[in-house]
Amino acid sequence: MLDKVKIKEEFKMLKNEIYTKKSFRGSKKRQLITFKYLLPFRMPIKEIENIDFIAEENTFMKFIHREHNIFEKDNIKRERQTYIEITSVINKNQFKRVKSGSTSRESKKTRVLTEVFNNQFNTLNNFIKIISVKYQYHNVFQLSLGDILSIPYYVIYSMEGEIKDMSLFLINKPGKIEEDQYSELKKSELLNIKQNYQIFTNHPSNTYVIAMRKGERAIYKADYNVAIIQIQTALEVFITKFLERYYKLDQQLSDGKISNKLAGGYRNIIKDQLLKIVRKLNLNNSYEIENCINQYIDNYYPMRNKIVHEGLSYSKDEALKFQAIVNDLIRLLVFNMKNAMMSDFSKEFNMYNIHNENINMESRKIQINIKLG
Repeated sequence: MLDKVKIKEEFKMLKNEIYTKKSFRGSKKRQLITFKYLLPFRMPIKEIENIDFIAEENTFMKFIHREHNIFEKDNIKRERQTYIEITSVINKNQFKRVKSGSTSRESKKTRVLTEVFNNQFNTLNNFIKIISVKYQYHNVFQLSLGDILSIPYYVIYSMEGEIKDMSLFLINKPGKIEEDQYSELKKSELLNIKQNYQIFTNHPSNTYVIAMRKGERAIYKADYNVAIIQIQTALEVFITKFLERYYKLDQQLSDGKISNKLAGGYRNIIKDQLLKIVRKLNLNNSYEIENCINQYIDNYYPMRNKIVHEGLSYSKDEALKFQAIVNDLIRLLVFNMKNAMMSDFSKEFNMYNIHNENINMESRKIQINIKLG
C-alpha cells in the first residue's frame, strides 16, 4: 500500500512544489498526474532542469539520477541510470473516470491511465530521439515498454498539491509469457530432453522457431518493428528450408542448382516456386493455403521492407496481425503436409514438423476469408 507521506517525499514534483510553476497556472480546476519509473540509461539532463512540453504535448518531465556499483567479471562497475517523473494535466471527465475505483483491464480508469501514459511515453521518446540525432548521444535510445526497469507508479493531485489518488501502473504482458513465468517442465519433459539432447540441439526447425520466439519477445517488449522483422525472418527460414529439402529429396537437384533456384528475390520465390510446389504436392486445403500466401505476400510482406528501407513504425495491432498471418501460413502448411503424397520429402518434413493439435479447417477458412476481405 502506498503511503501519502512517503509519496510526497518520493516525488520531486510534490516535495519541491514544482506544480506551482507557471506552466500549470492555467489549469486551476484540473488535476495533475505524475508517473515515475526507472530508465535503463542516464539522461544527459541536469536534475535542476524542468523539461516543459505542456503547451506542445501536455507533458512535463523531471529527471532524477542514481548511481550504484555492480559486480561484473570480478570488477566493480559504476552503473548510471535515471528515474523520470513525467506529468500531464487531466481534465474533470478524465479525473472522474480515474476515480471510478475499478481496476479491471477493460475499465474506464485503466483506459484513461493507459492513454495518458502512452502519450507521455511517446513524448519522452521524441525527446530522446532529438537528443540522439541532433546532439549525437550514443548512450540513449528510443524505448519500448519492455525497457522500463521498474514498475511505474503514479500520483494524482490538485494544483495545491493535495493527493487524490496513487497506485502502481501495471503494463500488460501477453498471456503466454505471463503463464510461462509460473510454469515448470514436468519430469517426463526433462527426461525427454536428456534422452534426445543431440537431436533437439541440431533440430532442423531450431533456426526458424528461435527467430519466431525473438519476435514474440519483441511484441512483449512493445518493440513492434523488431517483432515484424524477426517473425519475417522466421518465415523466410521456414520457406527456404521447405524448398531446399523439396528440391533435394523429390527433385534430386544438386546443391548448386538449388542455390541458383533460390537466388532470386524472396517475393518471386514465393510466387513462382512455393505456390507451384503446393499445387504439385496436391495438399488438402490448397485453396486456403494459396489464399493465405497471396494475402501475406501482397499485404504483409511489404511491412518488413517499409521498416528497413523507409523507416516506418508499426503499432501493436499491426504487429499482431503480421504475426497471425505468418502463424496461419506455417500452421496450414505443416498441418496439410500430413496428408501429402508419400515421398522422401514429405516423410522427412512430417518427421521434423509435428503439429500436435488438429485445425478446424471450417473455422480456418472463415478466418482467412475475413482477412482476404
